[in-house]
Amino acid sequence: MGVVRNGLIIAAIGLAAVGCQNKLYEENKALRLQQQETQAKYAELANQPKGDPQQVQQLQGQIAERDAKIADLQNQLRQPTAGQANDPQIAGIETSFDKASGNMTVNVPGDVLFDAGRATLKDTSKGR
Repeated sequence: MGVVRNGLIIAAIGLAAVGCQNKLYEENKALRLQQQETQAKYAELANQPKGDPQQVQQLQGQIAERDAKIADLQNQLRQPTAGQANDPQIAGIETSFDKASGNMTVNVPGDVLFDAGRATLKDTSKGR
């Protein structure tokens, strides 16, 4: 029963990590598209003989902001998530593994998923 519980907890943590990775990937992809569109607008305006310097400067600022956001998202994607609580929704979760006994312990703050000392999921922790 403990192995099943540990397996469920590990699977839940793994799914949360994958979900975070997918979300970061999609945000990164959307920001890249926005950056390309902004760069195309900038190139169009820069090539016009009567370009508004204020508008060009504004577009350059937007490009710089998006470049910074893309770099931040790429750094987050490169960081390993196994065993870490990078997502604020799972912050505070601690894991330990006893190689000798083969037991993994996951400490979740509060009684979010299980009642203390129980292996049965609470109704409030189940998906809808």
